[in-house]
Amino acid sequence: MKGIAFALFFALLFVSTASALQLNSNADHVSIRGTEGKVYFWIVNTDGIARTASFSADLGGLNGFFEDDGVIIPERGAKGTWLKFSAPLCFRGTERVGVRADVCDANGNCEILEKTVLVAANPPEHCRVYDDNRVAVDSFVPARGYGDGSIASSSIAYASRFDPTDFEAEISGSDFCVKIKPGETVRRPFTIINRGAASTFVLRAVGGENEIISTVSPRSLSLYRGEAGEAWVDLHAARVEGGRRYVSLQVVRSGQVLAENPICVEVEDVFEGRVQLPSKVSGRQCEDISFNAVVENTGTSRDAFAVEIPKSAQLTPEFVLLNPGEKALFSISVPANTLKAGENDFLVTAKSSAKGLFGQAVLKIQADSCVASAPVQSVETRADNVLEITVSVTNAFAEPLENVTAVVEGIPSQWRVESTLVSLLAPGETATLTVKITQTNSEEALSPVLVVKSGDREIARKPLDAIRPSGLTGLFTSLSQNSLLLALLIIAALVVAVMFARGRQSQQAFPEVFKGKLEAIKRAARK
Repeated sequence: MKGIAFALFFALLFVSTASALQLNSNADHVSIRGTEGKVYFWIVNTDGIARTASFSADLGGLNGFFEDDGVIIPERGAKGTWLKFSAPLCFRGTERVGVRADVCDANGNCEILEKTVLVAANPPEHCRVYDDNRVAVDSFVPARGYGDGSIASSSIAYASRFDPTDFEAEISGSDFCVKIKPGETVRRPFTIINRGAASTFVLRAVGGENEIISTVSPRSLSLYRGEAGEAWVDLHAARVEGGRRYVSLQVVRSGQVLAENPICVEVEDVFEGRVQLPSKVSGRQCEDISFNAVVENTGTSRDAFAVEIPKSAQLTPEFVLLNPGEKALFSISVPANTLKAGENDFLVTAKSSAKGLFGQAVLKIQADSCVASAPVQSVETRADNVLEITVSVTNAFAEPLENVTAVVEGIPSQWRVESTLVSLLAPGETATLTVKITQTNSEEALSPVLVVKSGDREIARKPLDAIRPSGLTGLFTSLSQNSLLLALLIIAALVVAVMFARGRQSQQAFPEVFKGKLEAIKRAARK
């Protein structure tokens, strides 16, 4: 790595002015013993325009791949990748590896950069390469003595076809931890290299414990010795609490795991919540108006939630601590006489301790006035024990009124009340209602009140005069014991008048008789 950094430093310092782009490598000649080697290639950019570069290589009889097929080159700087290659087992010879980089800017202007590296491959010490993969292994046959004293010796080398039946595979790919949010899917690429005999390999992903769902594509690869194939693992995170999980990619043949590569998955915590409010709230100005709000933790981590409301209102509780999927109930109370008559905007804000604000809603609260808020006029007509009230109602609200009717409060429950109904009263319109009250007993209604309603909503209230029974029966009922003598006086006067009308006494005698009776009643009243 120090050699790479040293080469990068001098490439940036002494880059040729003839071209703003230059392809470099950390070695021009590479000698390997065995089967594996690698060379680092990088591109230096000095013209201030960011570019993308894709790498390709002609490897001849070698096998290989780039760790990153494409890179992004900064405006002024360098970017590169490793070329990893391998030689067939017991291969001896040299190959000129030609590397090509296609470098393009955002406008599609491209430039081709090329570089050649000479690779010399030496097989392991026990190998000697022959045509058709025939390999000879050094051997020594000692001299053999016969009984007659002669000695026979041989220098024959025994050759055999090198075609082992062992199976070996390698998984190559980035080892950085994948960051993923719950519900998301991320794809990770891998390269499968066959280090043994040609075969078909099964690819599978294991682990995750139902928290990470992994899918491998393709599910199998057929590879010759030294051949490499591409595979992908799609990782899908369930809605789980944040943290690190692991999934393993395995290369399997005949049930035997030949290679295994762990995949680190970093699941990010999600802090979310949801608030449910009533669609509409209504009440009276002079009374407390109460309603509930429900908060649900829709995230993946335990979190504290709070609901904020206007300062004039009261909230219980002030905050709650919820696990993922849990709900909590908040009670909200608006004190009496804090809202204006009519419709009020009530702002509700929901916050989490980790995320902060996650939702706001404006709730409409209908506060009806406790005094008459619709103009009402009434005309009363009395006949014996029946009181008929004609009511004129004007809709002074901004919205239509439905099912408008009238009732009378403060009257005996035995009295019968009948009222007409107006199904719809538009804003500004006036309608007439009729209320008929039938007095069924001798009770009185000293403080009756006419109440006009729209459905269950009170829209007007008007006090009425006292309602008392009419007729002779009512007269007797209303007299108290203290005025009994006065009643007798009136009755006596009536009797005298009747007798006078019948003419039973003479015109001269009547005044004397009348006077005598009257004096007697007065004396009795004084006692």
